[in-house]
Amino acid sequence: MSESKKQKLSNVDTSDGTDSANSKLKDEFRFSEDPSLEKIREMQAVFCRERNWDQFHTPRNVLLALVGEVGELAEIFQWKGEVDVGLPDFSQEERDHVGQEMSDILIYLVRLADRCRIDLPSAVLQKIEHNAQKYPVNKAYGNNKKYTAYAAEDAGKALPNGDQREIQAVFCRERDWDQFHPPRDVLFDMVGEVGELAEIFRYKGHVEVGLPEFSQEERDHVGQEMSDVLLSLVRLAERCHIDLPTAVLQKFQLNREKYPVHRAYGKINKPTENTAEKDGKTDTTGK
Repeated sequence: MSESKKQKLSNVDTSDGTDSANSKLKDEFRFSEDPSLEKIREMQAVFCRERNWDQFHTPRNVLLALVGEVGELAEIFQWKGEVDVGLPDFSQEERDHVGQEMSDILIYLVRLADRCRIDLPSAVLQKIEHNAQKYPVNKAYGNNKKYTAYAAEDAGKALPNGDQREIQAVFCRERDWDQFHPPRDVLFDMVGEVGELAEIFRYKGHVEVGLPEFSQEERDHVGQEMSDVLLSLVRLAERCHIDLPTAVLQKFQLNREKYPVHRAYGKINKPTENTAEKDGKTDTTGK
């Protein structure tokens, strides 16, 4: 999150009782503070530019890549049955795998926002404010009904202080929603949100970078659905006790090793194809 966004959050008045919910989270699972969404955007933009991959990263291409990564994450959970918060029955190898696939999803989501010119940090703040109006605490407490069942009587309530993970955690804690959020349920929620995002692009044909043909209403809709995906992903990582920022940094390092610039430049081969090329030809790069 940018410094301006952090400042905005730090200035929020939480005298309405949110501090008590925040205090309950002090000893619970937390993410590392870095990297921010903007830092991830910048890192991925540089990574792709170095490899001449911008030509391949049209919005619809990146969206389909995102869908594919969600499928790979779902594959880890598909035969597990219901799993407990924190994934206590997962091996360390399985936990690392979960972190890698979550990282792929986040990297592609941020890349999609970049290619669509959607300010994702701002969009997610707006989405959380909107959700607070759709799901007032006094109506939604201990209840997982759809928002249409409530009257937004708590409209305008201040956001809690913190980053996306903490805001979402407090939001759910205030409404006693932890009981509804075992990992696989949150995963299903994220799958549904990705589907809603894909639906916007479904019949658009080729879409240019920046969405120049989209109306402002459509752009706002894209930002809302991207925010829903992000919030679901962050919530899933929290419920799995996966430090998503740290996992993303590890994934970037792994991707640099899998896709060296001198072999991946202007190509979108899988890393196994790059390896096969290396094994079958003389390396003239001197590296």
